[in-house]
Amino acid sequence: MRATRPFALLAAAAIVGALASASPAADASKPSKPKPVRLTGSVRIVFSGSGQQTYRQYKEWIYQVDNRCGYDKTVENTASLTWTTTWSSVSLRSLARGLAGRPPQSTEPAGRVTGTELRTDCGYPIVLEGWAGTGVCDEGLQFSEPATLDVAAAHAGSVVFDLQAPPPALGLPTACALRPRGSQLTTSFKLSLAALQRLAKGKTLRIAVGTASPSLVPYAPEYDCGASEPPYEGVRIADTCKDTVSWAGSVTLTRL
Repeated sequence: MRATRPFALLAAAAIVGALASASPAADASKPSKPKPVRLTGSVRIVFSGSGQQTYRQYKEWIYQVDNRCGYDKTVENTASLTWTTTWSSVSLRSLARGLAGRPPQSTEPAGRVTGTELRTDCGYPIVLEGWAGTGVCDEGLQFSEPATLDVAAAHAGSVVFDLQAPPPALGLPTACALRPRGSQLTTSFKLSLAALQRLAKGKTLRIAVGTASPSLVPYAPEYDCGASEPPYEGVRIADTCKDTVSWAGSVTLTRL
């Protein structure tokens, strides 16, 4: 046993030496963390856009006794709107910390809904009293709430912007069948804080937005608005309705 002890000590020393020499190499192989960007200054943010919403419906009431259309209606409504919303000064440090529902310094929305509703008796021999005729829709859109800006921290020194245009609405009562879908007037995208910091004073970064542009939150531009009411006795209902939103715009960030 005494003869083998020196060899055991030598082996243990070799192992300790190997571990000691291996440790620095293992540490060196670890990826270094990126240095945080020193953020200074601020940006002016402008969110602008224009678009349309169309509502088209054809609905008919069919008498089951002879399977013929007894009366129908055709609705065509179009909403057109524009907006320009400005956040005059937002510091880069505020963007890095995150923002929640920040209202703008100024906003200029405008819009209108126009269209018709045509009702007929389908040529049926027995007319529905007081039904046939044409209704007109021509009303301005109302904007009771401002646009909003939300910013959240993302990975690798980036932030996610979420912007909501001023949501449009119609006053009640209304002669229009269209119901504004303001939830589609939003955009969501990621930006690098380092890229904003590198932006020279007075220079602008422009991001194209809208239903035809990429967004982290997907759009639902077309909506099936057919909602048949319970059939009357002896009557069945056919309802075809499409509601479509399309808009385009931009978000510009100007270094101050």
